[in-house]
Amino acid sequence: MRESGGKAGSTVSDQLAKVELALDEQRLKANELDDRLRGLSAAVGRVQSALDLLSNFSEVWEVLVPEERCDLVKLLIERVDVNVPESELHITLHDLTDELPPLPDIFPERSEAAPAEEATAP
Repeated sequence: MRESGGKAGSTVSDQLAKVELALDEQRLKANELDDRLRGLSAAVGRVQSALDLLSNFSEVWEVLVPEERCDLVKLLIERVDVNVPESELHITLHDLTDELPPLPDIFPERSEAAPAEEATAP
C-alpha cells in the first residue's frame, strides 16, 4: 500500500510540475504581450503627436528653424527617387506601422518646464 501511495504522490508531484511549467510559459507569454502593448501605446502616442503637428502644419512649419524642418522631413519621408529622363519624382513616406526613430524635441521649453513641475508636486 505504501508503494501505491508513493506512486500516487509521485504522479501528483509530476502533474504539479507540469502545471507549474505551463504557468511559467503562460506568464512569459503574458509578459511578451504586455511588452507589445506598451510598444503599441508608445506608437499611438507618436502617431498622435505627428497628427497634432500635421493638423497645424503650416503654423508649425513657420516657427521651425531649418534644422527642425530637416528633422521633420526626415521623419516623414523615407526616400525620394528622381527619374530625370522621364521627368518623374517619387516620394516614399515612412510606414507608420514600422518602428519610428525618436521624435526630435521641437518644443524644448515645454520639456524643460515639465521636470520642474514634477519636482514641485507633493
